[in-house]
Amino acid sequence: MPVGHPLTVNMLVKQARLAAGMTQAQLADATGMSQAYVSTMERGGLTPTLPTLNRVAAATGQTITIRLEPRSAEEEGEPMTATMTPPALAVSARERELRAQMVAEAVANVNLSGVPIDPETRADMDRYARGEIDAETLIADTIARYARR
Repeated sequence: MPVGHPLTVNMLVKQARLAAGMTQAQLADATGMSQAYVSTMERGGLTPTLPTLNRVAAATGQTITIRLEPRSAEEEGEPMTATMTPPALAVSARERELRAQMVAEAVANVNLSGVPIDPETRADMDRYARGEIDAETLIADTIARYARR
């Protein structure tokens, strides 16, 4: 990488994974994302949200530091920095219960339509219900799967 070339968030995700000695599949398992999602994120196909970055940071033992500073020397103001130590993905028992109910209703509605749910999507729905992945990951992975068809 050339000197002075700014790192993108996507590059930092990959660097954090490699520094932790993890494969994409291992990072995916640790964060509740799919390997395809991790790969797309690292290639720059999508920009991770702060909740996603929190999960990556927690899985790789990193912290997140966000720095806002003036664009040029002529602009006034001190740089602002915030550092976050990410919490683990924590879902209460009540939220897991609500998620399970929502998944059951979604499956019932899809079954009424006559279109079967593919096994990977169903497995992701169950992972969501258990609190292992968030809705963003569930939706992104489902869209990616259907787009490949």
